[in-house]
Parts: sequence; structure tokens; C-alpha cells
Amino acid sequence: MKKLDTTSIILLGSRKQLLFGLVLVERALHLYRLFDEAWETRGLQSLNDCIESLYRVCAGEESAERVTSHAVHVEAAIPDTDEYGGFEASLAQAIAIALDYCLHFTTSGQDALNIEYCCQKIFEVVDIINCEQDSEATEEQVLQIELEIQSELLARVGQFPDAISQAEIEQARQLSRQFLVDIH
Repeated sequence: MKKLDTTSIILLGSRKQLLFGLVLVERALHLYRLFDEAWETRGLQSLNDCIESLYRVCAGEESAERVTSHAVHVEAAIPDTDEYGGFEASLAQAIAIALDYCLHFTTSGQDALNIEYCCQKIFEVVDIINCEQDSEATEEQVLQIELEIQSELLARVGQFPDAISQAEIEQARQLSRQFLVDIH
């Protein structure tokens, strides 16, 4: 599977690492709604609440200890694909696990491997979409494009100052919207 170089992620510093992970998750988060609507769950709200808290951690406005309360809600929002099955559940599972890696990064010593795993889960989301569609693009081509997008996002987040403000968080969120993972 394609992946970013872990060293590039480590060089960001912990707040930017988390911000990068959140940008990746938010690129795909809107797809979780497909699962929420199909199965009438409320998982998306739990994921959104967690993301808001993690952005506050990035800005130094909330402590890592305070976000631990989201762990149980994020874990509950991870669908069991054996129970639910289907395309929507697979997407939702990968997205929620990607966010869980960001949460785990924050609450468990800021190990950059968690952000790398988050990246891999977003690759999985892209792969799930590609497999579901009758695309002319090969898996290799699709994942190469995703690698280029993630590399670009990593570079852009790397340009933010170390002291991340709400202005940088809004810029990061705009990047998420600019580079949405979507079903074509």
C-alpha cells in the first residue's frame, strides 16, 4: 500500500501532525453521512464533536486529557462491518478509525505512527470507493493520486506556524474542503 514517509510527518511537530491528521479525516468525513442515513445512527455527531475538541488541542485551547472523554463515543461510531455490511459501513468504519488514530495520537504520547495509520485509513477510503465504482483507473493510479494529494496537504500544513491559531485551523479546514474525498 502507498504511504507517506513517516519522517516527513515527524518533522511537523506534534500540533501540526495532529492538524494534518484532522485535515485528512475531514476530507472524507462527509461520506460517513451515507452510513448514518442508511442505518439511522448518530455516529457523525460524535465524530464531529471529537474533531472540534481535537482542533482546540491543536490551537492549545484544550488539553489532551480533556479529549479522552470522546474515546468511547468515537469507538461506538466505528461500525462493525460484519453486523452492518455494505459499502457505506466500510467507508464509515475506515473514516471513524482514522479519527480514532488522531485521538489516540493525542491521548497516548503523540506517536507519529498514529498519524501515519490515519493516512493509511484514508488511502483505504479511496480504495473502497475505487473498488465500488466501475472506474477505468487502476488501483495503483488512484492510490498514486491520493499519495500526491496527501503529500501536498502535508507540505501545506508544514507551512503553518508552530503556534497554531484559529485562523490556521480555518485554513486547514478549507484545505479539507478543497481536496474532498468524494464518490464520482
